[in-house]
Amino acid sequence: MEAYGVGKIFTNGPESAMQQIVPGFDIKEKIRNSAFFFVNSDENVDFTMPITPKLIFTGGIQESVPKTLEKPFLDIFKSAKKGVIYFSPGKIVESQSMPENLRKAFLEAFGEFPEVNFFWNFGNGAEKIGKTPKNVFIFENAPENAILENSKTLAFINHAEMDAVNSGIMKGIPMIAIPVFADQFHNAKILELQNVGETVSKNEITKENLVNKIKKIVENESYKKNAEKLAKIINAKVIKAEERIVKFTEFAAKFGDSETLQTEGRKLAFFFVNSDENVDFTMPITPKLIFTGGIQESTSETLEKPFLDIFDTAKKGVIYFSPGKIVESQSMPENLKKAFLEAFGEFPEINFIWNFGNGAEKVGKTPKNVFVFETAPENAILENSKTLAFINHAEMDAVNSGIMKGIPMIAIPVFADQFHNAKILERQNVGETVSKNEITKENLINKIKKIVENESYKKNAEKLAKIINAKVIKAEERIVKFTEFAAKFGDSETLQTEGRKLGWIQLYSLDVVLFVVIVLVTIILGFFKLIKKATKKVQQIIQKPSTTKKNN
Repeated sequence: MEAYGVGKIFTNGPESAMQQIVPGFDIKEKIRNSAFFFVNSDENVDFTMPITPKLIFTGGIQESVPKTLEKPFLDIFKSAKKGVIYFSPGKIVESQSMPENLRKAFLEAFGEFPEVNFFWNFGNGAEKIGKTPKNVFIFENAPENAILENSKTLAFINHAEMDAVNSGIMKGIPMIAIPVFADQFHNAKILELQNVGETVSKNEITKENLVNKIKKIVENESYKKNAEKLAKIINAKVIKAEERIVKFTEFAAKFGDSETLQTEGRKLAFFFVNSDENVDFTMPITPKLIFTGGIQESTSETLEKPFLDIFDTAKKGVIYFSPGKIVESQSMPENLKKAFLEAFGEFPEINFIWNFGNGAEKVGKTPKNVFVFETAPENAILENSKTLAFINHAEMDAVNSGIMKGIPMIAIPVFADQFHNAKILERQNVGETVSKNEITKENLINKIKKIVENESYKKNAEKLAKIINAKVIKAEERIVKFTEFAAKFGDSETLQTEGRKLGWIQLYSLDVVLFVVIVLVTIILGFFKLIKKATKKVQQIIQKPSTTKKNN
């Protein structure tokens, strides 16, 4: 089942791309082996369930060192008579996408508690929120750990993402969950099971419901006591999450996975994925999946003429446009080329470098600030401090290059994993997306303006680049080490579940389905037979008196 789950969540795009090269390629078949499964949950918190010895709970691994509150957050805590409630919808379902009537419901509900101050970690668009009650404070980014660690924090309202739930539980904070999709409903049930939180249905978000849930959490001391008790249990564990991961990884490296349960066709030591764990969506994976994002990065390059002159003459900076080699610029319809050129021409203080590929000489007349080349030194351009943005089709190599150089991006996905990659940029707040069906001069201008004028994109991109470039084990070393290990030990399978041997009939429970269908058909046929007999009996009773009368 984990092969199916990971295949669904992570691999549909790459599988489609691979099938263009290797017909019939089935990536789910490739991920049926693994040493262990690290799960971002805690066995003391989650539902008790039957598991295999390969499933290792690592809830709380994301927790960082304690942080100190600074102004203006410190002042908000000091001015709160009863305490503070923290509201953070998270990055997947951001506040800016929330309908106006729901925002109004939250603000009005928060306003009903004048002795409690509310932090709303809004994300992008915080400046557009408008008027709020005096006790509600809106921020684009808030220091979550420092807020949750403060003794005056009364509750944490979130969408029940696992990271948020783990953070709240480890800090001993009662929660109000508003699950939207996926595992969030499961996580919200965990809070109710442990009596450390309440749930509000996404379809029942009203001022009255929110007021009732907040009152319940704040006024009923049992939620706080249960949350603090659970936090003590988790934080007192003998083996911490970090140590678990290290120890089990070392074990896997030493012994691998024995082959007692595996058929010859299901062996694969590791999977190298051209993505970075700090960038991609958080998801359940197997330890055999090794992130190698950035492997294509080469050594630094120096800009030479004429590119150096283009940078020198740019007043505000340079934007680099490279559609890539799969969907080249020469195959672009004329109306789209015109849209790009006209949009670029609207920014005279910015120079645009278009890495056109074949056919660059046929582009014709361009605005003065647009420079078209058949090939361009991509690394040197992206490494230059005057580069403002990178426009591409969201191929993984392009996304990795932009992220590792700390450059905001505008993605125009066309097929396969490009749509997934574009969503990554939006999730990390380092880029924007333009639909391939909505490429117009106006849309391009709006996206470029947004990227160039909003400094948060650049800050987020630079921060993410620092995180990735500071990794202890670089992508190249990962590939070399794991390949050497695979060459030496292959793949072992001592902990593989018997489910790996199931045929397709058992895997999809077709035998069970067939049995249920037979039972249902038998019941239905029996019911009809019974009705038929009853009808016949009734007809005989009706006909009998009629016959008697005729005889008389």
